Amino acid sequence: MPTAEPFGPIRDQELPKLLAPLSGASRVALAVSGGGDSLALLDCVDRWRRGRADAPEVLVLSVDHGLRTASRSDANDVIAEAHGRGMEAQLQMSIALKPVDPINKKCADIARQSYEAGLKALRPGKKFSEVVEAMETPLKEADAWYLTPLIHSQIPLTWCGRMGVGIENLPGFVEKYKWAGNRPVIGADQVIEADTLWEFEPNVCFGRHRVNIGGIVLVTDEGVESLNSLPTEMRIVE
Repeated sequence: MPTAEPFGPIRDQELPKLLAPLSGASRVALAVSGGGDSLALLDCVDRWRRGRADAPEVLVLSVDHGLRTASRSDANDVIAEAHGRGMEAQLQMSIALKPVDPINKKCADIARQSYEAGLKALRPGKKFSEVVEAMETPLKEADAWYLTPLIHSQIPLTWCGRMGVGIENLPGFVEKYKWAGNRPVIGADQVIEADTLWEFEPNVCFGRHRVNIGGIVLVTDEGVESLNSLPTEMRIVE
């Protein structure tokens, strides 16, 4: 990518040349850590797209990796900045300290099985409901419940899997939260197409133990491509 003139802010008139490789794209994903360089990139892409009639959809990706004290604050700041500019943002991460609770470890293992089942099922031509059911299978076999959807579309942000499946089995839950039970799939009959982005977020619960992992998955003509590696399983640190 060409460079801007040194020793000064990047001007609007420089952006078409700097971001020429993005011209013609219908969707763009930006990895933004929250540092000065990545936030400057976010700003440049935002200013560039506002001046275009064929502006692409922009998805901002940020990770709370937990390796620095300020990592969560940085990721939250990125999400707030992206939403303030009308961009979509997604954050998903699960980190545990040793010794890991056996129930949490079981949750993490089943969540990873659900993630892998989703990778196998998500293909052009499949119905969205088929992918949801494939990702639910490991949880059903383990008699686990889940709170948030195991999968939803990211670009376009339209279709969503079931929520609150099995949550009614928690003692006292139905009496207090009658509205939050099992919610149906949105877009069950939607046919998966190539060049769409999907957010995998398998979450597995036993009682009040819960582990949530995830990542962005791109559907291609040949299959799928996982765009993340760090948040797709529980990360254990000393």
